[in-house]
Amino acid sequence: RKYTFCFPKPNHSMKLKIGQVLSLSCLKEEDDTIMNGEFHVYYDDDQNDDDTTETSMQEKSSSSFISRGEASSVGKFSILVPSLSDHLEEDIGTDTAKLIRCLENDLEVGDELALQPGENKFRYDGDHFPVTDIVYIVMGTGIVPVLNQIRAFLPKDTAANDSSSSSVRGMSIVWICENKSDFDNIDETLKKLHSTRKSKLTVHCIIDNMRYNTLADNTKIDSGIEDYLPGTMMVLSGMKNENDDDDEEYNIQNNAIQYLIENHGYPENCICIL
Repeated sequence: RKYTFCFPKPNHSMKLKIGQVLSLSCLKEEDDTIMNGEFHVYYDDDQNDDDTTETSMQEKSSSSFISRGEASSVGKFSILVPSLSDHLEEDIGTDTAKLIRCLENDLEVGDELALQPGENKFRYDGDHFPVTDIVYIVMGTGIVPVLNQIRAFLPKDTAANDSSSSSVRGMSIVWICENKSDFDNIDETLKKLHSTRKSKLTVHCIIDNMRYNTLADNTKIDSGIEDYLPGTMMVLSGMKNENDDDDEEYNIQNNAIQYLIENHGYPENCICIL
């Protein structure tokens, strides 16, 4: 589901680094409880497809991947949230799940929320530069920050090929959702981005439930993941498991990292988490 929020004035704007989350807070008046959650801003059109400025895939400082790309939002911004379910807290974390339930059940149009830029979670510690290829394994609404990275790092097919452009020459996305309808909100946006980058962008949309299966269990998922080559960065998005830290068997993110290391040869420092 998509929620759209307006700034106090239509000319107010917000700029976030690529990979940076937005922290939202609201007050649940019923018991004066403050709800907090973290989200990636969702841009549902091409307004930022040409606006991203200088982006670097070739610098390293303090063991961090450096990105100077920014996406802006003027007058309003949107977030995408997963459907309410018994597994919501497990999938996205207790605090963010509570805020989503408050948005759904308690807040009304016209109510106010507080916001501030949050942590930039996009971090690359790999040894190989420049980064030339990026492979994404995405679950559910974890596709949102990936859309922003497509705009920022992958030039359009019509873009001039010069030394100042991004070093990234190809992206591959494996997007996993539990239900076919889960793809609908972002389907058109992803199609638009793909239509301008057909020679560089590959997308696999797969229906599966990673709470009960592993990446290795699904041959379609396994075949969509490219083996590691120097210069390749792997990004996992939407795989947060807050409540199962004591149960390694069912920790989706940890299982995915182990699978990529053992089955596809990825060094752990080349695997990024969004």
